Amino acid sequence: MCADQAPDYQLSCFWLTPNQEGQDAQSCAQRLFDFLQAIQPHCPAGTLWHFLGPKDALAPVPSDADTLRLNALRPGNGDPRGVAPQARYPAVGFSVLIMTAKRGGASLIVSLGQGHAGAHNHLCLSFPFNVEAAQIWSEPTRVEALFTTCIRFWQADGASVHHTDIRDEDVGHPLPVYWFAHDRSWQQPLPPLPAGVQVKPLEEGAGQYIITTPDRYNRFIDAHRAVSEAAKATLRQAP
Repeated sequence: MCADQAPDYQLSCFWLTPNQEGQDAQSCAQRLFDFLQAIQPHCPAGTLWHFLGPKDALAPVPSDADTLRLNALRPGNGDPRGVAPQARYPAVGFSVLIMTAKRGGASLIVSLGQGHAGAHNHLCLSFPFNVEAAQIWSEPTRVEALFTTCIRFWQADGASVHHTDIRDEDVGHPLPVYWFAHDRSWQQPLPPLPAGVQVKPLEEGAGQYIITTPDRYNRFIDAHRAVSEAAKATLRQAP
């Protein structure tokens, strides 16, 4: 990765829906509002989240769940925003897109509220494209704090931090294994992993997560790619 190239990282996690009948709009809006409060201490100083308002103009994320529901929460079937508090969309749920800037900033997509069997809620936090901002967002201790906060808040079944532009037909199973990775189904203890890979516990019952390198993972560094490939192979073979 060149010095003037932004690291193209994305933090992803997914979790099963807690209610087979889906969640109502107000519950989803409140969870989203609470989540933004939970991650704010780990975002760079001065981070301000926005959503796309009328004519795609940026508007600050509302400071209460009711206004967030009315203005930013979007039904997954394309219905207009502004749904009633008790509205449910079990088949498609709701989604929200927020960002720090219209171009080149960090962006967050959260989808939740589905109710059909096997439905997964998920989020994707994409770091900025701006080189200076990307370096700040991808500071390893910050990434770890954001990563573990997402897992704990959503009680995630799986989570990872990875590059977004890797053309890799074998990213891992069931989730990418590059820098940070968590799978609730991993057996404890994990099998012996390659030298340098850290295994860290979450709260009791939430499992553990791995970090393949304490530095920023860089797919252009042979040693980084080698350790993530070795970790992926070991985890795939684990019971």
